[in-house]
Amino acid sequence: MDRISLIFCAFSLIVALGLAALGYPYAALSVEKVMRTNESVDAEIIPDIDLGDFGIVSVSDLLDYFIENPPVTSESAEESVRKVRIQGC
Repeated sequence: MDRISLIFCAFSLIVALGLAALGYPYAALSVEKVMRTNESVDAEIIPDIDLGDFGIVSVSDLLDYFIENPPVTSESAEESVRKVRIQGC
């Protein structure tokens, strides 16, 4: 590589690291918020969720629905996904 290319790469790296260092304080979470997210809470404490066309639903109703209707994990669901195979020339 010639000298100009090395200078450009070094300058680009310095600028990118500088922008990351300047933006990190704005993107980082505070210690209090991280500690608060690690604590579990009762479903009744969480406010209701607006699901658009379905309306406002409580979290306990969502949990009840999920328990009564778990996600489909049968083989028929897997067969509906098209399998892609790598073909030769």
